[in-house]
Amino acid sequence: ILPTGLIYFSDFGANRVLELRPDGTLTSIPLAATELRNPAGLTLDSDGQLLVADSGNARIRRLRADGLVDIWRSAS
Repeated sequence: ILPTGLIYFSDFGANRVLELRPDGTLTSIPLAATELRNPAGLTLDSDGQLLVADSGNARIRRLRADGLVDIWRSAS
């Protein structure tokens, strides 16, 4: 749970990451265009950017503060 009250969690089978807002709104965050496969874990870096373990692609994706998604680390 973030200080803002947001909760992020991964939906491994549906290949998406969800955001639960304090008002109860549940939304899929914009990672779908990145061909996310089997998100297995989430964390925040020291700058508050969301890191997603994209286990099906052997990568760690980063949702940057500006809303863009990039590959933070890759096995290849």
